[in-house]
Order: sequence, then C-alpha cells, then structure tokens
Amino acid sequence: MTDEADGGVQFESVPVTQEMVRAWEVANRGRWARRRPFRALDEALDVYGLLSLAAREVVRGWASAFMADAAYRRIFYVMPPFVPESVREFDHLLGFPGAFVRVWMPPSAGYLAIGGQVPTASDDPADGERIAAQVYKTRLEVLALAMAGVRVEADTIWFPGERPHLRAPTARKLNATCPTCGTVLPATGICDYCA
Repeated sequence: MTDEADGGVQFESVPVTQEMVRAWEVANRGRWARRRPFRALDEALDVYGLLSLAAREVVRGWASAFMADAAYRRIFYVMPPFVPESVREFDHLLGFPGAFVRVWMPPSAGYLAIGGQVPTASDDPADGERIAAQVYKTRLEVLALAMAGVRVEADTIWFPGERPHLRAPTARKLNATCPTCGTVLPATGICDYCA
C-alpha cells in the first residue's frame, strides 16, 4: 500500500478512493446490522459487563498502543487521506466517519471485537473483515493480522487476577475461519452467524 500524490491510496494494485469506501460501506450494511456497534470503548465494556477496573485498564492500554502502532494504523487505514494526523485518541477514532476501526458485540454477546471492515480487491465482504482483538471476561486476545506486507503477531493478554488453564484457547487458534461464511471464528470456535 502506498500513498498516491493525488490523495488516493494504492492497495495492492487497486486504487482506493473515498467514493469506493462509501460504496463499500453501503454494500456491507446488512452484514453489520446484526452486530451491536459502540461509539466509545467504555460504553462497550459497560454493556459487555467487564467491571474490573484493572481489566478495563488493560484493554484501554492496548487500545492506546493500537492507535500508536504504525502497523495497525496502516492495516485499518488510520492515516491520511482517510483520517487526519490529529486523530490520536481511540474513542475519537471510533466516532470519525472516515475510519474503518469499530468496536462491536456479535449477536451471541460472547465477546467484544475491536477491528473493522476495510475495502479489498475482492467483492466478498468476509475478505474485508479484520478483527484486531477480542475482549473476553478473563483475557484480551490479540489476533495475528497480515495485510499489504504489514504483520501484527498474535498474543493472549490475561487480565490481572486471571490465569490460563489447560484448556484455555490460544491466540494462534483464533485465526480459524468459518467453513460456511468465511468470518473469523471467536475463541469458542462457533460462528456467530451460522450457529
């Protein structure tokens, strides 16, 4: 992905423009309609029921690192011309109309997802879904992401006072996709749309 002089962005061999982004978001509204989106991280954590202040600090700390990490910024187009350099706060980014970053709860309400939909060369909506992290009651699962030559490694971050047990899912397993619809499976291994 490279910045173009005319203000567009080149993603693999496909130039991405603001008009394409708007059309792409309209085309994917039905897919996102079943999810509960949030405009602020604290609101999402309240609704999900993550009440531990220590756990919330871990999630908020990761969200701040997410905003500062150049790899995440490029994967989610948190860069000009889509997002001004002045947008540095995670909650500000969630409310920004040109940003692809979202926080949502799937219909199962089993976790919170931090990620979003980004345009791709493919017409398949599932190809554009990128989940950066999933928030559970006991841990934060950071998923491995790779896009346009940029890679972010997977990791499991346990909240203070929690500890892994023998059957705890690992972040590496979270790269599995549903064989029916192609969405990324949560740690439960059960698709939120096909179950």
